Amino acid sequence: MIKHKRAIGRAGVIWMAVGSVMVGCAADPIKAPDAGRADLLRIGDYPQIVASQDLHNWLVFSPATVTAGSKDEPMQVTVPVRSTYDKKGLSLQYRFLFLDERGLPQRADRGHRFIRLEPRLLAYLDGMAFDRGATDWRLEIRAAR
Repeated sequence: MIKHKRAIGRAGVIWMAVGSVMVGCAADPIKAPDAGRADLLRIGDYPQIVASQDLHNWLVFSPATVTAGSKDEPMQVTVPVRSTYDKKGLSLQYRFLFLDERGLPQRADRGHRFIRLEPRLLAYLDGMAFDRGATDWRLEIRAAR
């Protein structure tokens, strides 16, 4: 009698497995892609100067000099930067992004520019918008590639 109960138990498990496979096959085979996550950092809180790849530990910035755009000239920005890394100079790439009054990026400038920062010496990163409608700016810095 015990052997019979085991056989029924095994058979029941097999039928449950077959049934779950059949139900799985009957499910909708079209699956939606994973949804993107919401960014909890508000646009207004995004830093104006971003240094990636741990460079933020070795770079210090003085206040930027900004010449607002006019009907004749586009916006110009100069950011003084200094490396606090004493062992050697840092090879960097940087680019300015200019934004319109809605906070949307304008046509990109020439792309990333290269600079080598020697230890403790002040350097100036500068950028100019292509369009006279620029009202804000961002600076991105990364290790040279």
